[in-house]
Amino acid sequence: MNKKAIIVILVIILIVVLAVLTGMNLGKGNSQQTTTTPTSEPTAKSTESPIPTEEPTESPEPTEPTEEPTASPEPSVNVSKMNTQQKIEYAKSMAKQTWEKLGVDTQVYYSYDDIDGNGNYLISVREESTTKELVQYKININTNTCETIY
Repeated sequence: MNKKAIIVILVIILIVVLAVLTGMNLGKGNSQQTTTTPTSEPTAKSTESPIPTEEPTESPEPTEPTEEPTASPEPSVNVSKMNTQQKIEYAKSMAKQTWEKLGVDTQVYYSYDDIDGNGNYLISVREESTTKELVQYKININTNTCETIY
């Protein structure tokens, strides 16, 4: 065989292996659809308000919004074997699960914004029609925690 044929075969094998690994990682515990674009994942439409509301507190003076840690419903996954793109997709799936728990059914996509100095992934939930940021999550994929940042 010539070098070109060997390279093509190796690329095809690599793509198949990556697809299988990604499918196994994303398929554990849920059967959600994945997209090929690294920054979006659409959901269903609704007429409900996309902004989550909070119950009033007992304190009469206004307070700053606080970060609210919530545990991810997904079981612990070995992230040390994931590549960068898989880690981003995993963080987006955690954001999606947290967003869906709110019961808001508007058409949104999940956008990777950044990773902070502590290894937390910043994922924004954006309205698909206007790209308006509805909420931002700080996700630690090592501890499976998701904090809401408004």
